Parts: sequence; C-alpha cells; structure tokens
Amino acid sequence: MVKWVSIVKFRGVREGVLSNLAGINILVGRNGSGKTTVLEAVHLALTLTDSFEFLVKRRGWFGLASIDTLFYRCSREARIIVELADRTRQELSLRVERRGETARMVRLEARGRRTGVSDILVYRDGRVVASKLGVAHNSFLVDWNIASSLGASESIYAEMLVHGGFSAKEFLLDMLRSKTGSVRSVEPIRVNNEWILHLVYTDHAIPYYVAGDGIRYALACLMTLVAHRDSVLLLEEPELHLHPGLMKLIAHAIIASYRRRGNQVFVSTHSVELVDMLVREAARNNLGDNEFRIYWLALEDGRLSYTSYGLSNASEALEEMKHWLYN
Repeated sequence: MVKWVSIVKFRGVREGVLSNLAGINILVGRNGSGKTTVLEAVHLALTLTDSFEFLVKRRGWFGLASIDTLFYRCSREARIIVELADRTRQELSLRVERRGETARMVRLEARGRRTGVSDILVYRDGRVVASKLGVAHNSFLVDWNIASSLGASESIYAEMLVHGGFSAKEFLLDMLRSKTGSVRSVEPIRVNNEWILHLVYTDHAIPYYVAGDGIRYALACLMTLVAHRDSVLLLEEPELHLHPGLMKLIAHAIIASYRRRGNQVFVSTHSVELVDMLVREAARNNLGDNEFRIYWLALEDGRLSYTSYGLSNASEALEEMKHWLYN
C-alpha cells in the first residue's frame, strides 16, 4: 500500500506531495488539477519500465512531442518517490536527452525495492526499445482506452482467472447479473482465428467490443477489481458512460476489492453521484477515516495542493463538489 507520493516536474505538476493515503483514495477536483498525473506517477513509480510505453502513448501518440509532455513545461528531468506501508521507498528519476529529429533517449533510474538504470530509446514512428527493470509493486491502471483496445479486455480476463480463479469469475458474474439480469456469462470465443471476449446470454452471445460503451468500461473495471490481490489499482473516471445502476455496482466492487482482496484503490472522478455512492458503501462497511479518504486537488502554477476528507466529514467534500459543478 502506498502511504505517500512526491512528484517533481512530472506532467503538469512542478512539485507536490500527497500524504496519509488510505486503502481507498478518491481524487476529485477541477479539470487540470492533477488527478490523472497522480495516477500516472504512482503507476510509473511502482511498475517502472513495464508501464513506460503505455503511459507515453495512452493520451495519444503525436510523435516525439509525446515524450516531452512527460516533463513539466519542457523540463528535461522529473522525479517521483512513493513510500509504501512497510516504510520502504521507491524512487524514480527520468531524464530526457534529445537525439536529433528521429528519436529521444530517456534515462530511467530506479532506487529502492527495485534498483537499476534503463536507457529507453523512443523513435518518431512510436517504436520503444528498453531494458526491463522489473516491478517494485503490483499496480494496474484502467482507463477508457482499455474498453476499446483489441486484446486489452482479453488480457484482463486472463489475469482474473490466473490470479482469482473460478471464485473471482463467479463474483464478477454475480455482480453483473444483479444489474444487467440477462447476461449469463463472460467467455472468450474463437472467431476467425482470434480469441474475442463475448457477453453470453441465454440464447446468443455478442462480442464485448460491440456492447454498449457503459457495459464495456464497467466490465473492464470490474474484472480488474476482482482479478488482483494486494495490489494498487488505479481507475480513471470509472463513471464514464454508466447509468446509476452500473455506477452503484462499481462503487460496491471498489469497496469489496479493498476489503476482500486487500487492494489499495485510487479513483479519479468528476461525478458527485459516484462519490456519494462510494461514501454510502464505505459507511455500510464501517470503514474508518484511515481506510477511506477523499482528496480535493488543486494546481496553481504547477504546485499541487489538496484538502483531505475522511469518511466522517465526507459530506463536506460532496458539498464542495456540488458547489463547483453547479456554480
């Protein structure tokens, strides 16, 4: 479990520290307040070279400028530090070196649970060549791209079975049936020499990729939440395209993932409705202030600041969100 994270010159954050992190951390704030940067910083610090290419390209590949956007306002160095529950730290520094018009080299240096140096070459056509450093701690970031990327949902499904077995799949199906009713199972089916995940109904099956946007993203989030144990799970705006019933299901799964599977969960959101559902679900499960926290983030001239709320005063955070949304 991550207890605090320090960010220096990464993405849009010049400097900032997020401390006293809980089992479930809800990141809220205006657009451009640093929510996504916090998710990416934690993920990169824990997974190192394993997530580098994903983070560079997840906002779209627009040539070598995609590398430059990792660094605050054309800086050439960035640093991220996380401290875990056992008080060990993982430090990560990045430095970009320009190599003409065809490539960039980024030196990634890690110290702590994982120590080593990787010189990562990124070419203009998007090719990435890097030596692996391994993973400091299991971390998984889920964003909307996963719902529309061929093969991503199949990978999450496989991870769910490998790490959670039949019980994880049954838990997933129980949740889906409670809100969708007609979905009987989720299965990979071979179509034209490709294994494609399908939603299985009583008398037919449809490919995951032609299901509604809300069902696809909800399923990606749900599979991630039930697939892993003792990991850090980061969900970017899981409310996207969801009606209230599915949103409530996501809120239930987030709390269950923490309580039943020992995962630490970070959620970035703009949804008052989702935060309210999470607060109610956390209260029903008798979570304490050290288990559930809401962080209202703000970013001014690159400096990240926040106001923190526990479950006992979460109503203040909800009122702040309503005021921001409706004024």
